[in-house]
Amino acid sequence: LVAMVSRGTAREKELAARALRELTGGTVGKHEQADRAYDDCREAVLQAGGVAPLVALVREGTTVGHKEAAAEILKNLTQRSNYIRVAVAEAGAIVPLVALVGEGTRGGKRQAAATLRNLATVYGNKVAIAEAGGIVALVAL
Repeated sequence: LVAMVSRGTAREKELAARALRELTGGTVGKHEQADRAYDDCREAVLQAGGVAPLVALVREGTTVGHKEAAAEILKNLTQRSNYIRVAVAEAGAIVPLVALVGEGTRGGKRQAAATLRNLATVYGNKVAIAEAGGIVALVAL
């Protein structure tokens, strides 16, 4: 799936993003076993090198759906783990997410804002979001 997001056709990227969204999504705190399973999937995406292609898809996606789906997957990845929050920020996600908040579709803006919310729970990310113009972009929503 990670390879398809990185090197696939537009359709393959869309299908891979849908699958990753389902594998990494899920309610947090309602079902302990489900949370562990989703956490395992999130960690697997990180270990497979999935963060950088997802950041690239937010930045360079060729369809509206690509950017929104990638932002949603990044939101899912950053739900519960500071380690993953730091990894996503270090992969360069903040600037394209701030751009998506300012210029995306309604759904893209919503997913990007939620991802920035998750990232902002780490102090260094909070500073980077502010420096990237994220506060202005979020207030303008």
